[in-house]
Amino acid sequence: MARHDVPPPPRPSRVERRPAGYRIRADLDDALRAYQEQHPDLRRGDIYDAALEEFLRRRKVWPLSD
Repeated sequence: MARHDVPPPPRPSRVERRPAGYRIRADLDDALRAYQEQHPDLRRGDIYDAALEEFLRRRKVWPLSD
């Protein structure tokens, strides 16, 4: 599956948000903006959430266990 064929993440329901207070690398920001141009209906926060969930799931720390 080519990169541009990957479907966008679903919009999450309303959830509690916390300020992250971090800066993003320029190359990652460029890639994020390019992806967002292909999917203009997505919010940046939704993309961050999906990326972090995927990252944490691969490391077997998501979802959190009770």
